[in-house]
Amino acid sequence: MTGGTPSVVAYESQAVVRDEWVCTWTTRPPASPWVYPEVPIVLAIALIPMAPMQIPGSGGCWFMARFDALIIPGAGPSVTQGQGVVRTRVTFPDAVLGWTFHIQLLAADSRTPIGVVTSPLLTVTPQNAS
Repeated sequence: MTGGTPSVVAYESQAVVRDEWVCTWTTRPPASPWVYPEVPIVLAIALIPMAPMQIPGSGGCWFMARFDALIIPGAGPSVTQGQGVVRTRVTFPDAVLGWTFHIQLLAADSRTPIGVVTSPLLTVTPQNAS
């Protein structure tokens, strides 16, 4: 499949409770430098990963986490989208110290039979500041 899939561009590898954690994603590789396709997306968040399930006809995309929560851009200040770039900003409270969150970006893609492609799985475990 040409055109690529969503990917993580940059993220802070260490999430710290009470500090803002930022992750930047793209919906698909750019058609030209700095021009990313604008497509509907959703962030899927899970507490437990699952056995990978390949998305037929997706060129290697896999669902890798059960969806305990789905977040769409504009539903709150934590997820914004513009020009094909998705930015997630989260401040983890003390209550989730040591929890592990598995996150995948799902992007609409009519080239696949189920109409979606996924990013690689990103795992985040908030820790105390060192």
